[in-house]
Amino acid sequence: MTSGQQAGRHASKLLPAHLMVGSDELKKKNALKALDRRLGQAGDPAFNRDEYGSTAGYPEPAELLSSLDTLPFGSEFRLVIIHDVETAGKALTEQIVSYLKNPNPTTVLAMTATRLASNTRLYKAVAALGANAIVDCSPKKRRELPVVVRQMAAGYGLDLDPDAAAELVSLLGESRMLIDSELAKLAVAFAGRPHVSAADVRENVARVAQASVWDFLDAVSRRDPVSAMRLLLLMPDESPMGVFSLTLTRVRQLLVTKCLERRGAVGSLAHELGLQPWQVRSYPQYARNYAMGELVGAIQGACECELALKSRPDKMLSLQRWILSFCHR
Repeated sequence: MTSGQQAGRHASKLLPAHLMVGSDELKKKNALKALDRRLGQAGDPAFNRDEYGSTAGYPEPAELLSSLDTLPFGSEFRLVIIHDVETAGKALTEQIVSYLKNPNPTTVLAMTATRLASNTRLYKAVAALGANAIVDCSPKKRRELPVVVRQMAAGYGLDLDPDAAAELVSLLGESRMLIDSELAKLAVAFAGRPHVSAADVRENVARVAQASVWDFLDAVSRRDPVSAMRLLLLMPDESPMGVFSLTLTRVRQLLVTKCLERRGAVGSLAHELGLQPWQVRSYPQYARNYAMGELVGAIQGACECELALKSRPDKMLSLQRWILSFCHR
């Protein structure tokens, strides 16, 4: 069940309050949309909905209490929304804590917060209403996002291949709200198209996030020199020597992967590399892009590259030449 469906279920039970905590703005938006849909089904939202915080400003404690205690007009319940409640004044949050000790059974109070510690009085007051009162809106980890993005794309009728989903995350960062907005645009641009590739994404989506060195390393591992060179130039905060060191480590990791595969012991890869299993999940697939001799040659060529990085002024050119010497097919 999604967070939006979860919040909608809560509203049907007229739960006195929901607290949507986390930095995933899309989750919070969908949860509030579910409550709004429920309100629309119950009666006229115009007479039964108050919204505070964010750009609307916060009410005085007495004004908020009056809103919460107002009976619904031609509706099953009233909906009162407070955005970014963690930035509201203490007097207001204390009023909410006091109110929740004996809440109006015909009002649903929906609050959002980016961060709110579980030991605060407000968090505890909402949590005391039941296990479902807190809606977790924590963001997905970056490694999980490509799978989530493909699911989001399916909702727009788009079929993104794994590389296309990963490219979208690389270009836009981890904001699901921004990703959702771009997916809506892609759905219009590719209406009727059965498949959207990484190249399609690059041609139609502008980069707003700084390139990640991990995206660069994955491009090298996929043996995609075009993407690798493009990402390399989009990492202004990374030093050539730092990128060299990380790339050499990845080449060594792929070499270990091939050796373990030959022995039939690839299951011990994470242990041998001192990494978590999720970190090496793609390594066997990456290693198949290279022959053993190519990886050995990359390590041998690293000596010359390291010397150039330490002694020549054109460090980026030296790094590019080394990467292309083994990454280019």
